[in-house]
Amino acid sequence: MNFQQKILPAENPVDTLAWLGGDLIDLAAGAVRYHLDGTITPSRLNWGGKFDHAVISPSGQYAVLCQRLGTKGLLLQLTDRTPKLLKELNRSDYHADVYEYPAAFAVVNGKEVLIHCPEDYCRLEIESIIPSVSMPNSASRNPADFFHSRLAASPDGKKLLSAGWVWHPFDTLALYDLRSACIDSSVLDKIECPGLDSWGEVNSAAFIDDDHLVISENADSVRYGENSVGNTPGTIGLVSLREGKLLSKCAHDPAAGIMMPLNKDYVVTFYKHPKVVHLPSGQIVASWPEVQSGVATSSILHHHEPTPALALDPERRRFAIAQEKGIVVITFD
Repeated sequence: MNFQQKILPAENPVDTLAWLGGDLIDLAAGAVRYHLDGTITPSRLNWGGKFDHAVISPSGQYAVLCQRLGTKGLLLQLTDRTPKLLKELNRSDYHADVYEYPAAFAVVNGKEVLIHCPEDYCRLEIESIIPSVSMPNSASRNPADFFHSRLAASPDGKKLLSAGWVWHPFDTLALYDLRSACIDSSVLDKIECPGLDSWGEVNSAAFIDDDHLVISENADSVRYGENSVGNTPGTIGLVSLREGKLLSKCAHDPAAGIMMPLNKDYVVTFYKHPKVVHLPSGQIVASWPEVQSGVATSSILHHHEPTPALALDPERRRFAIAQEKGIVVITFD
């Protein structure tokens, strides 16, 4: 596995990181830009609140800046050097201090939309960013009792993944057809995902491409504590959505945590530190134990130290993660 690594100087603290073109941007710091040549474009913008999570739209024109374990968010326009506030966002305060704020962007029928839960924790909404464009809605909604989180659209923008949880708590997935949901929003009220019949708890997931998901389950020692009784190992699986079945499964103890697929054979996992895993064999082919990447293994984060600011770019096969002495950037050939 060939890669290039560099460390960029940073203005501390780096609270959020996201890729914006060829640069990294810290929106929580008012849109400070970190260029890959090591230069920094500062910002004097102050939002007047504590934000620690940012999501950028596919075009790079819009962003959500929010409190990862809070109720407040901002919808921003990024077309200029200084971001413009379009509107304030909110989510239900029901267990908002426990799990990650749900927000994502997608391109549906040529238009960028925001997907979030502005009313109830269990009710997804698809909202047009351009006020003049109305989104069809269902007259009747009856959403399942599901805590939506870690929303992600497939590369083609046709599918939406919600890697959330149900009480008691149990991590699982819900998958939606975005085009159908834009016609009838009650499509968003179910909890189902093809290919999970032979799987247990799904602690994390990510799109590999338009048809394939990589999913993981934590070992018992991570889910229930080191002294737990049980022998379930940490595992990573490959799911075909078209075929509706699990294609492969490998051991990856004790947990994968956040994941960034490189292709159907390799995925980067971020539990404690970044590692590249060969999915067919489960072998770790590259590892950076000196880079701390946190212990998040679920959308439920309240019992962990905050995850370092992390920016993933699977399309360009690179990631960046903030450390005490700078930002580590790793790019795969």
